Amino acid sequence: MNYPKMNKKADSKAILIIVRLIFISIVLVTFYIFVRMAISRDINTEELEANVIITRLLYQPDGIIYYDDNLNRYYPGVIDLAKFNEARINNSLFMENNSYYTFNMTLYDKDMKLVKSIMFNPEKFGIFKNAYDAAPAEGAKVVRSANEFFYDIRKIQYLKDDEIKSGYLRVEMYLAKK
Repeated sequence: MNYPKMNKKADSKAILIIVRLIFISIVLVTFYIFVRMAISRDINTEELEANVIITRLLYQPDGIIYYDDNLNRYYPGVIDLAKFNEARINNSLFMENNSYYTFNMTLYDKDMKLVKSIMFNPEKFGIFKNAYDAAPAEGAKVVRSANEFFYDIRKIQYLKDDEIKSGYLRVEMYLAKK
């Protein structure tokens, strides 16, 4: 059988169209891969929640912030040791029996000597800590099934014996995964 032969000009156009289609396909596949890598379907808000809780305790008027009666003002970032207790934290968070999170706040002076330590939801702290410690870890990335753990140290000031002193606030917080 004799097939009709195409001329050289038609051959080069066909080859050019095929090359263009291959190039466009590669560009589209690459674009699709980059878009898939950039879009995250898992929105992790646990760290934000932990920071909001800590900030709420440190800065809201019914938290552990120092209030000067003479000047009628609050001092942000200054902890009043008289307010630094479990009852005050329970009242300021409006959740006495919260099973979602627990934390331990430890106040140190500038030489890292213990000043005072308080715990929110102490019954759950041990349970969450044990569940977190028992969960498996994979290499550098820690995979925890039961809880999320957040650890924060903040440089703060605190009022002790009518004197403002410098110190550090260490917060260990466990949040149950939803």
